[in-house]
Amino acid sequence: MIAIREILVPTDLSEASAAAFPYARGFAESFHARIVLLAVIEDPARSVLAGLDSADLWLGRDADSLTAGLLKEAKARLRIVAEKLGTACSETIAIKGVHAAREIVRVAGERGSDLIVLATHGRTGVAHALMGSTAERVVREAPCPVLAVRVPR
Repeated sequence: MIAIREILVPTDLSEASAAAFPYARGFAESFHARIVLLAVIEDPARSVLAGLDSADLWLGRDADSLTAGLLKEAKARLRIVAEKLGTACSETIAIKGVHAAREIVRVAGERGSDLIVLATHGRTGVAHALMGSTAERVVREAPCPVLAVRVPR
């Protein structure tokens, strides 16, 4: 029998990423597992903007204060999502990272998560080439099974 005790649910807090929530809740109810929501705020100082002469000028304020604001907002929004998921959601985590996929894989490994459930935006062509696929990277590198839920167009 497969034992699923913890389900890690990474989210970028977009409407599209919410497609993973019903699946996570269903697995949590079926296996009496807990859900851990994870938001990774990519560090703007190391993002594409860092290639500009002055990312701080582009951002209009320093990157550290922007990141702190984004983390605060993510934590507040994660609490709202957690309330909607109910008692199955035992924890919310918002962290800063350079690459979301790398952080998701790291957190899953450190926590010993049994399953990752995430939405995939299904980008193809140029958008996929430019932005990559966080879900694809997680599937390739995760220390546990991954359920990638395709967002309906």
